[in-house]
Amino acid sequence: MKKIALWKLFLFGSLTFGIYYLVWFAKRRAELQKASKSSIPHWAWLVAPPLLSIAFSIPIAFISYGLTADDFATATVTFGFLLLFLTVAFAINVWWLWRFSAVMEKAIYRRVTTGWAIAYWIFGIYLIIFIWQFYLNRLPKLRTSSDPAAPTSKFIALSIAGLLILGALNIASFAFSMYDAQNTDWSTEYDNSEYLDDLDQKSRDLQREYDSCTEHLDLDFPEVTEENEDEYDKAYDTCDKIYRKLDRAIRDYNSSIQQT
Repeated sequence: MKKIALWKLFLFGSLTFGIYYLVWFAKRRAELQKASKSSIPHWAWLVAPPLLSIAFSIPIAFISYGLTADDFATATVTFGFLLLFLTVAFAINVWWLWRFSAVMEKAIYRRVTTGWAIAYWIFGIYLIIFIWQFYLNRLPKLRTSSDPAAPTSKFIALSIAGLLILGALNIASFAFSMYDAQNTDWSTEYDNSEYLDDLDQKSRDLQREYDSCTEHLDLDFPEVTEENEDEYDKAYDTCDKIYRKLDRAIRDYNSSIQQT
């Protein structure tokens, strides 16, 4: 099994924004299968769910952007599908990791059991990779060690403390997000949405009024003569005033859209 310094693991992962960790899984999977003759599902089962989740979330975000308070039923169904998809993707990830961890557990003489690996994955994501690599780097020593083939008490104690800290950080992050959401002034955004709706409706009404005015202008004055010229000018001025109001409403609407 390839030995990699932990600082290099961290550096490569940081420089590639986490992509290297997926490569790590793919390479360790191949090594584990060759060394143990065990079967591990293809690494695509680890990569595909998050990629599909992102791809599925993009259209959901566009759909949600146009929803209003009146579209509560549509929003509920939309986010319900998204939640279901994300749950399935997470379950596939855990299933793959369980299969991978079961083989890795034997390779490192049960220093990290599958249960601990899943717990680290849920709370610490890529932290489990560093733990696995730490024991992979010590494989020759592990083979000759007289320690029992199981997690040491030190590992268990540190793992419990680490997972408690990670759990506390996750809870604190969630609590801060909820506090920030509760103290955000949503009224301004809601008022602006109502203002945009009013402008849009005003533009539509003025457009209908202008179309009706020009239609009557053509019907009432099929031909402009000296006798009806004054009346035509008055009717034309009326349509022109409506057009100027329509143009101003459209410009106000577009300007408000750019500011949001």
